[in-house]
Amino acid sequence: MSNYPFGIQSFYAMFVAFKKTNLPYW
Repeated sequence: MSNYPFGIQSFYAMFVAFKKTNLPYW
């Protein structure tokens, strides 16, 4: 994933973590 900047990676990681912890499905 060296193509994407750090912002995209951190946002995706935070999105996945948030979806896993709080929401059953999105």
